[in-house]
Amino acid sequence: MVALLDLEDIITAVGREPSSPEEAAKWQFYIDTVSAFINSYVTASFEEIADDIIRRRADYYGVIDLGGDPISAVTSVKNVKTAQETVWDFDGMNKIRYLDPNEVVDITYDHGYAAVPDDVRYMAVQAVLGALDVGDTGELVSFTVGDISETYSRVNDTGPTVVSLSREVLRKYTDEQRSLRMGAGQATGFGVSTLPTL
Repeated sequence: MVALLDLEDIITAVGREPSSPEEAAKWQFYIDTVSAFINSYVTASFEEIADDIIRRRADYYGVIDLGGDPISAVTSVKNVKTAQETVWDFDGMNKIRYLDPNEVVDITYDHGYAAVPDDVRYMAVQAVLGALDVGDTGELVSFTVGDISETYSRVNDTGPTVVSLSREVLRKYTDEQRSLRMGAGQATGFGVSTLPTL
């Protein structure tokens, strides 16, 4: 698992160094926790992985959707039963074609981002700041009654929340839908349907 940010990102966002080794450890704990959650949630890899091997079954039309973009190269597609290279073609995006229907293959490929995308990094920083209860929480409201003054922050409910923005960011790096291709005679009257996996 790749760390999506480091302690320096939080120091920059908070505007100060940790006040103690214990606070630094707490910040690092949340950095690790947020990184682990995001890495497990998305299908993309935020680090480059070379010669990754996965096992997949082709659909009725001999197509496999790899997912987990970006994919830089597919170097091998071997039939599991024969352990021999099979007939295949990589479309340059995320699909392998020309396999036998329902053929099970081991695919060797290179994929992942060379660096963590900025939107993911910024979202991870906001998540850590939220866990630490620091950072921008919204509009400041103050009032005075007699000689007592109180100031607090109110969440701005007129715009998108951090949670909804986070969901939108993570959707870009997650395969949320799969196409279901039906073979001839298997489901007369049905076309291509899209099934959400979340």
